[in-house]
Amino acid sequence: MERLRIAITGASGFVGANLVRHFSKDNEVFALSRNVSNWRLPPNINALKIDISDRSSVGKAIAEARPDVVLHCAVYGGYHFEDDPQKTISTNILGALNVIDACKERSTVIINTGSSSEYGIKSAPMKETDSTEPNTNYAMSKALITNLLHSGYTRAITLRLFSVYGYYEEKHRLIPHLLYSAIKGETATLSSKNNVRDFVFIDDVAHAYELAVKKFEKLDNGTVFNVGSGRQTKIAEVVKNLDVKVKWASGTRQKEPPRVWRADISKIKKELGWEPQNSLRQGLEKTETWMRRNIIYYENDENDKLARTKGNRN
Repeated sequence: MERLRIAITGASGFVGANLVRHFSKDNEVFALSRNVSNWRLPPNINALKIDISDRSSVGKAIAEARPDVVLHCAVYGGYHFEDDPQKTISTNILGALNVIDACKERSTVIINTGSSSEYGIKSAPMKETDSTEPNTNYAMSKALITNLLHSGYTRAITLRLFSVYGYYEEKHRLIPHLLYSAIKGETATLSSKNNVRDFVFIDDVAHAYELAVKKFEKLDNGTVFNVGSGRQTKIAEVVKNLDVKVKWASGTRQKEPPRVWRADISKIKKELGWEPQNSLRQGLEKTETWMRRNIIYYENDENDKLARTKGNRN
């Protein structure tokens, strides 16, 4: 793939930061974020501080970066404690529109980051042709932007991510919580054993973005691709893969309604030639190896959004 100028919004987030690291190997990458000194970001990168909800801020950053491609990862509401409707609208809807408008002026390609939550509650593996039935403000905002791009508003496609895990994920999230507890010999506290997810490893997700960039011109504008493992896993099965003690406390999180949470990935296999290269066990092993080497990141509450949020409420 020829060397490209790639701008990544939400670059200090879990997915965004991993994409910064992945694409920086062979491209000129610009990390766009509110927090350009974030623990996830490597030193000596092209960092541009932006307010995604401010049209002028976004426009100036895109004009300075002059990207061939924008990977749009900026988001609010992906965590259960991010429940401010105003922030959801200003970040996910207005922010995305600011990015879209700035890119439209330059005919810049956008790879939009969608979410499996756009589908809502389903009883069968989720296909891109399924109706979106979002049941949260976050899911609604993501579905709205995906549908806008599908209408051909600009040059864009959407990668609809399922449950991504891997390097640099925050400590309170399921897999880092389990791994940290295992490494420290502590007992992890979880809710329902039977909640399900389609877990997909971050390296495989980065590869999906790489193929989307490489093959963009061959794709229909507004195309949506599921990015998942194609397998559904109960939380209890994840625990079995790790040497960790768990206390099951049903009151810690709300139990989910019965559902199927599994991506149908036949479309992305056919059109992009993508499929995950890492099994859940392989991805967990790689994440644990990395986490043991970088455990210092997880000793600091400043690197965990939930801990910071609790601190701000006291």
